[in-house]
Amino acid sequence: KQVVLIGNSRGTFAIRNYICNGGGAQWVSHAILGGGPNHGVQAVPGLNDANEFSGAGPFLKQLNAPKNDKGDEVCGPTRWMTIRSDNNDKFAQPDGLWLGMKGRATLVNFDGPELKGATNVVIPKIDHRETSFSPAAFEASFKFITGVAPSNKITAQDQVDLNGKVFGLGVDPLNA
Repeated sequence: KQVVLIGNSRGTFAIRNYICNGGGAQWVSHAILGGGPNHGVQAVPGLNDANEFSGAGPFLKQLNAPKNDKGDEVCGPTRWMTIRSDNNDKFAQPDGLWLGMKGRATLVNFDGPELKGATNVVIPKIDHRETSFSPAAFEASFKFITGVAPSNKITAQDQVDLNGKVFGLGVDPLNA
């Protein structure tokens, strides 16, 4: 009857917009947002305000507008979780170094991916992608959905075997 949506980075915008503005709340039981730049990668008024990654722009202002009298930034009966790094996500930095603005304040802090009203999880020392694709993120997501920790741990393979075709992005599988 309902689905769980899990997204990373920019994909979290589509999830939030669908649930809060597109009628998705009735269809989504849980939303898990890894490394979502929910308050922008920068929030400097007048700096690329039309860009979806601007915390000062209309898109994120609308998504982050309070949804109830508690000021929650999440909506509906959907249960929400964000996963972020403690300070290692390049898109949640107080200094604009990774945006080509070294030494300029972004007005976004390490907690930029968090949302008021969500379960906000901080995993130390992970990077932007690991907010969704690490064993720790899987464990947090599994527990959030089921209420219990997974019975098995994810372990890395000693050797990865690829046995399919590689294609796209100009790769010629016959000459690779």
